[in-house]
Amino acid sequence: MSRRTPSGDLLTWRLTPPATAGVVPFLIDWSTTHHPTDSGLPKAELTSFRARHPDVEAAQRSLSALNVDLDLTHGTTPHPHSRPEIHPPAP
Repeated sequence: MSRRTPSGDLLTWRLTPPATAGVVPFLIDWSTTHHPTDSGLPKAELTSFRARHPDVEAAQRSLSALNVDLDLTHGTTPHPHSRPEIHPPAP
C-alpha cells in the first residue's frame, strides 16, 4: 500500500491480515518509509483501551502471541468490540 503526503513524500506500508479473534490489532510495517508521526504532527495520548469478546480465552491466546496486554472482559454480544480512551493533543 502507498500514498503521497500533501508535501509529495511517498509513504509505503504493509498490513497484517485481519485477525479472527476480533480484538487483535493489525500491525503496520512501514519498511524504509519514515513514520508519519515523525513529521511533527500533533500526537494524541492513548490513556486506556478496553475490549469485550464472547470468547475471552481464544482472544487472549491471540493477544498473548503478540505480547499484547489488553483489559479484556467477557461480552454477551456475538461480536467483539473495543473502547479506546484518547486524550487529545494540546492546542
